[in-house]
Amino acid sequence: MLNAGEVPPPSVLNISVLGIVAGSSPIAVSVMGMDFMNGAQVLWNGEDRPTQFVDANTLTMTLSAADFVVPGPANVSVRNPEAFGRESKVASFGVVGADLNQVFLTYLPLMRR
Repeated sequence: MLNAGEVPPPSVLNISVLGIVAGSSPIAVSVMGMDFMNGAQVLWNGEDRPTQFVDANTLTMTLSAADFVVPGPANVSVRNPEAFGRESKVASFGVVGADLNQVFLTYLPLMRR
């Protein structure tokens, strides 16, 4: 059996949707990466979201409309089960207003990374 120190932390490499307009309907979002374990949780701004384990490289989280009421950046990360307790670095997700200027202000910094 592996100890917590022997297991690499999960890594988030891509998110199927990089942003959404504030006030949108609930959505399922795929999180792609590496070293996900069965029972891993996707975190939205540090809070658990309903998560489905697909495989070691893919998780699907469900976001409710309450998750994107207010425009602004959101942090997405993955935490493996408690026995291993390691969390990935955060990835950015943009919640934008319907105003086109807000779209550019939110996404331009994300595109520069």
